[in-house]
Amino acid sequence: MKGRVPTFSFTMTDHAPREVATFLADKGICAWSGSFYAIEVVDRLGLSGEGGLVRVGLCHYHTHVEVDLLIAALQELSQRGSGNDRQP
Repeated sequence: MKGRVPTFSFTMTDHAPREVATFLADKGICAWSGSFYAIEVVDRLGLSGEGGLVRVGLCHYHTHVEVDLLIAALQELSQRGSGNDRQP
């Protein structure tokens, strides 16, 4: 695992992955949406038709302030309710 960068993927109820990634980008937070070459995994999770997952990478140089900004942005989007962009 030496030299690898930790990433995590997630979905948000009522928000398409592309919508989440775009929202985060507007906040200056880098995130990606899609299958990330894990097409079979995304398909088995039943997320292919939903646009896949949101992916965020965190590295040793990210501060707790940056992590807090990510969490706050996700909470803000969640409080907005249902998104309009449900297609991938």
